[in-house]
Amino acid sequence: TATAAVPVYQGGYKLQVDSEDWLVTMGGKARVSAKVETQPERKRAQAVSISFEYGTLKWKQGEGKESWDRKEVYEKLGEVEATTGADGVAKTDIPVTVEGRIRVMAICKDASGRQIEDETSIYGQGENGFKYGQNEDHATLLLDKNSYKTGEVASVIIGVDSPGGDALLTVEADEILYKKVVRLSSGTTTFKLPVDKS
Repeated sequence: TATAAVPVYQGGYKLQVDSEDWLVTMGGKARVSAKVETQPERKRAQAVSISFEYGTLKWKQGEGKESWDRKEVYEKLGEVEATTGADGVAKTDIPVTVEGRIRVMAICKDASGRQIEDETSIYGQGENGFKYGQNEDHATLLLDKNSYKTGEVASVIIGVDSPGGDALLTVEADEILYKKVVRLSSGTTTFKLPVDKS
């Protein structure tokens, strides 16, 4: 019996969008960048037009009163354009005008007109920290990236509507790999978490 594998690509480009500033006070700007490489050669793609569309993602209550009867609703706030340079990277600033999660979608097209997309998130906070919800028992955990490599340091935010307690933070797989008690002295508590091999 013989087997074979054939790579399948979304389009002629690989697009990766990242946010340099993922937690921004309202009125500020978040710097985002999009890296474009050709597929399958993995060469830097220059002079590629990138559209950065951004908007809010909020939970809306459904017709029922049950807590699980909710859906996430996207509302577009704006769009900016940028073009990749010699390094294959396009950068732009996203204005932060609302509190909460802001989804940033980077969109480009390859030579055949196929649309390639990638997304990241930034978070707007007010002067008193991040607004997480309306329930006094509500807490949210945020990370600055979706994935990490060994040796990197993750920035972690714990957001609560009613500060003044402690949180037990654990990293788990089939066992507890890391644990720490974090004092929640304000609505937004930020700390660093090293990423090791475990």
